[in-house]
Amino acid sequence: MHNIPDIRVLRAANEYQEVSELCSQHGKVWGGAINAALAIEIYLKAFLSEEEKISIGNGLSQSFKKTQRGHDLFSLYEKIPEDLQVLLCEQYKLIRKNSNLPDLLIKNKDVFFQARYMYEQNSLVSVGNDIISLAKEFRDTVFKVAELVHPPITKPPHLEEVIAKRKASLINKTS
Repeated sequence: MHNIPDIRVLRAANEYQEVSELCSQHGKVWGGAINAALAIEIYLKAFLSEEEKISIGNGLSQSFKKTQRGHDLFSLYEKIPEDLQVLLCEQYKLIRKNSNLPDLLIKNKDVFFQARYMYEQNSLVSVGNDIISLAKEFRDTVFKVAELVHPPITKPPHLEEVIAKRKASLINKTS
C-alpha cells in the first residue's frame, strides 16, 4: 500500500514544472509549455499510480511506480477518484477563484502531444505561457490536496521533555 498522491511521482512532476518556469524566464515559452504540460500530466498520474515490485533475486525485490498511460490531461483527470477530483477543484478555486480546473484541463489536454514536435504539419501553431502558470498553480493545488489527504505527522507538545525525563529515570535506576 502506498499514499495517493504518490510523493515519488510528485517529485518527478516538480522537475518538469520547475524547468517550465526556467524556460519561460529565458524566453523559451515553447519548451516551457511542453514541460508544463508534462508536469501537469505527471501530477495527475500521481493520483493514479500503483506500486509494482519486481524480484531481483535472493528474496530481494525493488519497487517502482506504475502510472496510467497517455498524455490527455482531461482523460487522466477523469480517471482520478471522484472525491479527489472534488478536492482538486476546490483547492484550485482557492488559488484561481474564477477558473474551472476541468475546463482548463480540457483546453490544454493535448498540448504535450500536439506541440512537442513543432515542426510537424499537425502541430499546434502557437503556445502561450498560460499553461506554465497553470502548471505552477496545479503544483500548489496538488500539494495542498496531499496535505489534506495525508496531514503531516506532528509531535505532541513536550514530547522531547517527557522522553528526556524518562531516559534520566532509566539511567538513575541502572546506576
